Amino acid sequence: MIKCYDITGTISVTCALYANGKKNKTKANAIRKTIKINEYESIMEKIFACKTDDVKPGTMKKVTMDGKEIVVTNLNGEFFACSDTCTHSGASLSEGTVDDHKIICGWHGAQFDCRTGNLEKFPVTINNLQSYTVTKESDNIMIEV
Repeated sequence: MIKCYDITGTISVTCALYANGKKNKTKANAIRKTIKINEYESIMEKIFACKTDDVKPGTMKKVTMDGKEIVVTNLNGEFFACSDTCTHSGASLSEGTVDDHKIICGWHGAQFDCRTGNLEKFPVTINNLQSYTVTKESDNIMIEV
């Protein structure tokens, strides 16, 4: 399947028909459809964040991507990413600490699960963090934003 985006936000999708691993010549070689993207839907793209060596196990690193401040956490070789801004008072979470899977805000102690961005512990209810999909490509950490 091939997706091509034009400046109006329209996706042109082309699907080749296959039978037994070969193009089916008895039917049309391709079906074309144009699908209007919902105005609320966003297109995510993978962007280079940092090298795997930049985030040692049990630590975190702040990166800025596409105008967003994101904290990347390394849990024993598994990488996670979420918003770097605490939803309580706006502190940079990368200036706090990591304890197991929890990011602990250095200002007031709010605790967030770095794997999901969910609030784990705080005296009052505050918003969860935005979490991002992370992939490791060779020694590069890529984040979908």
